[in-house]
Order: sequence, then structure tokens, then C-alpha cells
Amino acid sequence: MTEKEFIKNYTGIKSQMPALKFLVSADFTGIDGVTDFWHYLKKAHYHPQTQKTVADEHDIVSILYTSGTTGHPKGVLLTHHNMVENAKSAITVIEPTRKDVFMALLPMFHTFSWTGNVIAPILVGCKTMIVKSITPPKPWLQAMGREGVSIMIAVPQIYGVLAKEAKGLKKFFLKFWSLRRVRLCLSGAAPLNRTITGHFFESFGVHILEGYGLTETSPVLTIVPPKARKHGSVGKAIPGVHIKIMDDAGKHLSHGEEGEICVKGPNITRGYHGNDQATKELFTQDGWLKTGDIGVLDEDGFLFIRDRKKDMVIVKGLKVFPAQIEHIINAHPKVLENAVIGIPDGSGNETMKCFCVARPDTQLEKSEVMQYIKANLDGYKRPREVEIVKALPKNAMQKVLKRELLRQELEKKGITSGKSEKTASAA
Repeated sequence: MTEKEFIKNYTGIKSQMPALKFLVSADFTGIDGVTDFWHYLKKAHYHPQTQKTVADEHDIVSILYTSGTTGHPKGVLLTHHNMVENAKSAITVIEPTRKDVFMALLPMFHTFSWTGNVIAPILVGCKTMIVKSITPPKPWLQAMGREGVSIMIAVPQIYGVLAKEAKGLKKFFLKFWSLRRVRLCLSGAAPLNRTITGHFFESFGVHILEGYGLTETSPVLTIVPPKARKHGSVGKAIPGVHIKIMDDAGKHLSHGEEGEICVKGPNITRGYHGNDQATKELFTQDGWLKTGDIGVLDEDGFLFIRDRKKDMVIVKGLKVFPAQIEHIINAHPKVLENAVIGIPDGSGNETMKCFCVARPDTQLEKSEVMQYIKANLDGYKRPREVEIVKALPKNAMQKVLKRELLRQELEKKGITSGKSEKTASAA
């Protein structure tokens, strides 16, 4: 089932998909072989076959593909139980009421939007305002005020743009119309930096609460409690979710020690579609899901994300986490965002390169960034090269595709993926 803008893609490959019996469109285009959803819905009636196909809560309800920021997307198998239990747990933390109004701004093919903007409101019994397209923003910003949106779920980039646009008459419109009833803002799918949270609160008086999760976890694992925030933390485990930090040998680490974040709970996937090897690698021997993220748990149960395990760079035998470096470089007044990658030098060592995007209406020089790096980072943590770029490659959820940056750098050096261990791990 799809829409008009994607119909040509599917009709073009239908002959290569013998199992595909029906192609249904929600906005019928009159193309042969395409069924109009609304026409048949009006004529729908009960069929005895329905009784024979009643779904069990542990049946697969969706196969959602991972964002593929570090490699090829994998089909994540999620059950009715996974997604409903995850939504119920999230509800106990954010405590929405029947009077609240959600806004489905993010694409529904992503678990963050589906669980947060669709399943949760249905369970609570409140309204969801569905946004057909994020661009242009004017229609949904007007509709926010008209429908009284009170809970906003978005990615950091959207909050950053809103804070940036909050000037003069635009600020008046955003604060006293679009966001006039917004009481809760949740952010996920990508790291939220301090600059965005600060500017957004200054502009609108609402704190952005960060959450953490994966497609494989339906997706929510942690949420920052509305009444108990800690700077830099992505919050505490939601009810039913258990988190522990483990080293490479599978040893359970103590509070304050860095290691891989591993999780258990009713929201955990059973594995990847048609990929037994990847499914096996996803779990520890005793059944904990390995997130691939490096983090720390403090004594109060707050989780702090350090970086993706696959993004970790080895510099002269020392482990370096690019996310920590990026956080420091983002504090430069002329830097809008940046990405740091490790490039193998053929000896088992890596050198780091930083890609910087300048803030609008500013002129950013490489020398400025290099001087800032030298003044604020230890020697082994300093990227040896800086490149100013217009934009960073991103996916639909605005996650930076570091594998694309690495691929470009390796091509410049004449190294193919088959010759680089780093490429194999990053792709």
C-alpha cells in the first residue's frame, strides 16, 4: 500500500516481484493494476475468513528497516506486543491525557513516529494531527495553533530551525500561535546538542526532553523524566526495560564505567528478517540485545551516550569517541554542525578528519576550526584535517551518514572497501 508519488517505482518493478498480488494507492491515480483504497473500503464487508486469521499479540506486525547510517539496512521484526508494550511504558513517563493533542510530523515508517504519534495517542484516547509533508512548514505551523497541539515529537534539526526562526514577527507567530499550547517537547532519532535546547527554551519557554532507542527496541528505551533532568543524559529506562553496561568480554560494568549499552524488555525485536547471522550477532549469549552504542549509567540510573561503537576511532592504540569531539567543536560560535570520522592509514592506526558546516551568514575558515581544536582538545583527540562543507550527508531522519563521508575519503586515497577493515565495520 502506497501513495501516488511512489506508484511508478512499484509498477516498474512489479514484474520482478511474483509474490506481489495487490498494489493499493491511498490517492488513486487511475493507473492499470493499481487498486483505489478508499473505493474498496466503502464497499468492504465482513468475510468468514476473518475469524481464521485473528492475529496473536506475538505475531509479526511490521518489518521496519534500520536507517542504515553505518551499513546496509536490515529488516527488524516487531510484534504487536513489542510496539504496544513500548507505547504503554512511554505513556507512564510522559503522562499524556485525553485532552492532549499530538502531532505526527515525522514519517510514520519510523518507529519513533509510529509508537509516539500513533499508538500512544490511540491508547490514551486523544487526538493526533497528521502532517502530510514537513515541507513547506507554514501549513503545519498554522495547524498547530488551530488544533491546539500540546505534545510535540520531533528530531533535533526541527527544534533547531524553530529556535533559529524565532525572531521578530516570526517569534510572535511561533510562540503565541503555533506553540501556544505545547507543554511537552520530545526529541529523538539523533543526538540533541546543548545549543539547540538552550535557544529553544529561551525562545519558547519549553524544555526539550531527550529520549533514546533503536528500531530494534520498538523504539523507546529511555526518556528524560519531565521533572528530573540531568544535563547530557538521555534519561532513565522506561518501565519494563532493563539496561546494563558491558565490556567487550561480556562483563557487567559498574556505575560510571564506559561500555556497550545492552538491554532487555518486552519491546525487544526477535531479530532480522531473513538474516540469521545478523540476528545471532545482535544478542549476547544470555539474551541481552547489544545496541552498538557506548554509554555510562550513573548511580541514579541516568544513561549517558558516548558514541556509536562502530564510530569509535583508534589513535595510537587509544580509543577515541567522535561524538565527544563533535560536541566540543559544535560549541564554536561559527559552527552549525560537524562530523568526525576515523580514516585508516594501513597500519592499524587511524587519523581523524572533521567536516564542518558553517552557520548561515558566517564565513568559517579551516584555520579557525584548527585553532579551536588545538585550544580545546587533548593532542590525541585532535582531528588532523578539517574540511568546510555546505552540508553533511543525512538520511530521512536527519542522521548523519558517516559511512558516506568515509567512502568519499577512501576513494580519494584509492582504497576500496575490500582493502579496509574500517570500511567493513562502518558499512
